[in-house]
Amino acid sequence: MCDVRGDSAWQRMPLGVTVVCRGFPWRVARVEITDGVAAIDVHRAAADAPPLSTFLSPFDRLAACGEVPGWRQASRHRLRHVIAALDGAWPDAPLASVASATSAPWPHQLVPALAMTQGRGTRILLADEVGLGKTMAAGLAIAELIARGLAARVLLLTPAGLRDQWRTELAHHLRMAAEVVDARVLANLVRDVPADRSPWLGSGCRILSLDFAKQPAVLRSLAQEIWDALVIDEAHTVSGDSQRAAAARALALRSRFVLLLTATPHNGMPQSFRKLVSLGLHGDRDPIVWVRRGRIDLGFNQARKTRTWRLHSTAAEIDVQRALHAYAARVDNGRRPEARLAMIVLKKRALSSPDALLCSLRRRLECLTGRDVPALSTASLPFDAGESDDGDDVQPAALAARGFADHNSELDALRALAALADKARHNATKYGLLDRIVSRTTEPAIVFTEYRDTLHAVAARLSLRTSVAVIHGGLDRVGRGDAIRRFTRGDARILVATDAAAEGLNLQARCRFVIHLDLPWAPATLAQRVGRVDRIGQSREVRVWHLASAGGHEEAVVSALAKRLRRIHHEIGGAFPGEWAEFPVGSSAHLGTDAEVARNDAGDLAPNAERVARAAHLFRSLQATISSQVHGDGRPPRGVPWLRTGRLTTLLRSGGVVFLFTVFPRRRGEVRTHVAVQISLTRVPRESPGLWLPWLVARAADNAIHAVSSADLLCECAATRERELVRRAAGEHRRLHGRWQPALFDDRASRVIDVARDRIDKRLDAHSRRLDELSGTDDRPFVVPVLALIVK
Repeated sequence: MCDVRGDSAWQRMPLGVTVVCRGFPWRVARVEITDGVAAIDVHRAAADAPPLSTFLSPFDRLAACGEVPGWRQASRHRLRHVIAALDGAWPDAPLASVASATSAPWPHQLVPALAMTQGRGTRILLADEVGLGKTMAAGLAIAELIARGLAARVLLLTPAGLRDQWRTELAHHLRMAAEVVDARVLANLVRDVPADRSPWLGSGCRILSLDFAKQPAVLRSLAQEIWDALVIDEAHTVSGDSQRAAAARALALRSRFVLLLTATPHNGMPQSFRKLVSLGLHGDRDPIVWVRRGRIDLGFNQARKTRTWRLHSTAAEIDVQRALHAYAARVDNGRRPEARLAMIVLKKRALSSPDALLCSLRRRLECLTGRDVPALSTASLPFDAGESDDGDDVQPAALAARGFADHNSELDALRALAALADKARHNATKYGLLDRIVSRTTEPAIVFTEYRDTLHAVAARLSLRTSVAVIHGGLDRVGRGDAIRRFTRGDARILVATDAAAEGLNLQARCRFVIHLDLPWAPATLAQRVGRVDRIGQSREVRVWHLASAGGHEEAVVSALAKRLRRIHHEIGGAFPGEWAEFPVGSSAHLGTDAEVARNDAGDLAPNAERVARAAHLFRSLQATISSQVHGDGRPPRGVPWLRTGRLTTLLRSGGVVFLFTVFPRRRGEVRTHVAVQISLTRVPRESPGLWLPWLVARAADNAIHAVSSADLLCECAATRERELVRRAAGEHRRLHGRWQPALFDDRASRVIDVARDRIDKRLDAHSRRLDELSGTDDRPFVVPVLALIVK
């Protein structure tokens, strides 16, 4: 190795020269020599170099740039060490995240990462159908941004029940460490950091539940930070006007990259769809990248059988329906809006089960008789909220609104209606059919219902026949995990769940039967329910049962579902479910859309993804084979190894030398890349390769630089987004002027303004540094030879 040693050598070397140490290039900034030891202050010349600033010679071995540290003949055994240690990207596989993944991804899962690296946009909506591996696709995109130095701080928002699953899959498939932050973890973070510091400082991936992040105290601290990448799982839940949606919009506007994951991007309402695709949008210059594929598009077998049972109600159920509609009609004639809302609640619960209706009727009776008086309680801290979802058990306050002018008459009507519901629940038609389905097979099944009251009734009934596990929104993290483990391990044959289990769970290895005891009003929920078992990894035919009453109000719900499904199919495409084709939806003239949005379709990247997947599979197979054959200490040989071979003569047109180079990244957005360059020779010299390879490698290095694709498009796209973030921060800074007018002797408002300005100034400084790092560079890429194969 040509070391730079001795005081005279360092004194002759000009500042700014590039040297090589510890496998990375560095630029010399200052040299100080004391007692024969040279302290060399350096700056990184490669974007992926470790954060070092000083080397000590002769303890650190430094070589001048461009000098090859010797050539050594190597055995095939020692060459395996070199090949197995190569990580990064290749010209045919430009994604560095693929080589580091422990699981081989499907080609379609590479499209989001390719769309980012090709500069298609900084906001991506990954809307593949349920069960096509969106978690792996999103993880690859995050890993690629991390490998390119663009995402040191990642915020992942997901439903509360999926936090542990995300952490497990990121660690298992991508070796990516992630931290689940809940109320207890955040309380510890706040306790351990100074009062003037944010608990979210530092790099890493944080996983929070959507309901936890929307809490005012939590959101306030999150929104003060700049997030390199924001990932929102089940993004359809933030498409409306809820607190979840407001929190998602606030965080997306502060994030450099935004990745939205949902299998159901459209809920049948054009306005909600427009809000979803506009998350994180600054102006009109950042169209969202649209990624939407179905099973048929990707060649997967569409093996699903769905049957809709049109049930005829019993006499007792008909009596309940008639009495309920008569009661609701009298309330509507009373022209009391609050009481009309109560009637909607009662009708909706009646569609689920007589048990759900009976619980709401008893609740209304308690409210109207004055027996239900809310007890005084201490308000919960913000840190205690957001860890569960009680939506399936909420009894709206509207149930307390009076509907009749005659109070006693209304109480009598409610008591009579409750008695009819109590009679009907003992022999409900849906319960009887559910018993028949469960008793005719020994396979595990999932039973979905909307309300927890129905869940408890069904679970109690089925537990007399077989083992049952339940999942609902009131379960905490531990209880939910225990229920899932009981079902997946076979301790429970039937899983009865509300829609709290309709998102994100992977149950395809255990189950293929799904029973909808009541149909949801949203097509997205229906698709999410079936998606728990109909996904990649399901080896059997999926069976789905819809239990719906023939006629009555439930017939209207079924028709409304079919109409919404047709509207979604009309606006975003995809296969229309055949089981809904028989239901009339009225005139098709009402299926138009006003949700036209700017979308950049990434469907044309599918061929590129296929090539990348093939190249990655070949290299992974090679590495696995080599790693299994490597013995000894695993240290690579000193110097650049060369080897004579005749095995490549069938692949190359002529003899010569094949050099393998490593090209180091120069700025953020670029990644370490390996490229092979062939130099043809009419005659291979007979002299020792150590004499003529140094002359030949300089020529090959120029070809290697031209063969590597640059990251100009990605850096340009990221810089455009960064400038938009700068404009937003500058606008916030301007709006602080005149926001408060402090009193003459009151400095509190001035201190608040000063703190806010200081925080925005820090954000502007961070944006300026990122823009400098993304700017183009005229520096020549640093190229290092890795090995040479001399082809006879």
